[in-house]
Amino acid sequence: MSSFHCLAGACTDSCCIGWEIDIDEETLAYYESQSGAIGKKLRENIERDKDSAYFKLTSNERCPFLNAQNLCEIILELGEEHICQICTDHPRFYDWMASRTEEGIGLACEEAARLILESPMELVSETIEGEEEGSEEELLREKYLLKARGQMLETISKATDYENIERDMVRMASQMQLAYESWCEKQEIAYEGPEDTKIMLKSYEDLIKEYKSLEINKPLWRELLEKMEGTRFCGRDQLYEACKDLQDGYLHLLYYFIYRYFMQARYDDDIAGKVRLALYSIRMMEALDADSYKQKGSLTMWDRICNYKLYSQEIEYCEDNVIAISDML
Repeated sequence: MSSFHCLAGACTDSCCIGWEIDIDEETLAYYESQSGAIGKKLRENIERDKDSAYFKLTSNERCPFLNAQNLCEIILELGEEHICQICTDHPRFYDWMASRTEEGIGLACEEAARLILESPMELVSETIEGEEEGSEEELLREKYLLKARGQMLETISKATDYENIERDMVRMASQMQLAYESWCEKQEIAYEGPEDTKIMLKSYEDLIKEYKSLEINKPLWRELLEKMEGTRFCGRDQLYEACKDLQDGYLHLLYYFIYRYFMQARYDDDIAGKVRLALYSIRMMEALDADSYKQKGSLTMWDRICNYKLYSQEIEYCEDNVIAISDML
């Protein structure tokens, strides 16, 4: 993960365009203390409401400090250490657990997506060990789920065929859910897992219909789903044959989704839902790849990166969408 570096002006899809940029309290205090032209521009372009502060976007939805070369004026004038925390963190994600903190890089950024697809699976995430701060029950539950996730990640890292591992994940998810329920009962720990743990490997067509009902952020995503709805896709075999490294990429994506979301089961006991989110996400990404292949007669790494970052921006940046896919039977 340390190999990630923002492409800045070379990025084709700047995270400083089209997204609300929140300003944390410490950075806000620093901005308010600035004098001169930069201080004046900062004060003129900060919007405040009762509980937060954020930059006013321009009429074309750009951060007011993104210059014509797509470089940050705050970094140029004040230094990188004085950008907002959200800008420092992106595209990283964090999971603060009772015994550790985990972080990784997310698919919404094109450079991060490239690294996830091309780097060894284990290098796109990092664990920071810390003092154990949770209750005994929290620590027990966390330890169990970390071990279960470790088994799943090891299985993924050894796989060479995505079609086979996809079926294995369906089986493992059901087995792990039942084993976890039994363990909670033996430990006399509350269990609120799902009654239905099945994962149906839906067709592209069925998934597209389901995804059209989710919350949509960008008109481009809606247009793409509507265009794809009537498409006759090529078969999986044809797609995999035409794009030799595609399955390897899907294995990397599977590792990413399981690493990032599996441990959220400590809140709702839904292991199967986290695996469902991973498998449906990758199958929907595969539909995007199949559509690109149909339109162009080829599928490049850049096509795939564009497909996956668009998916991530629409799904991973909307908690309601993440939950809806986890619950999608």
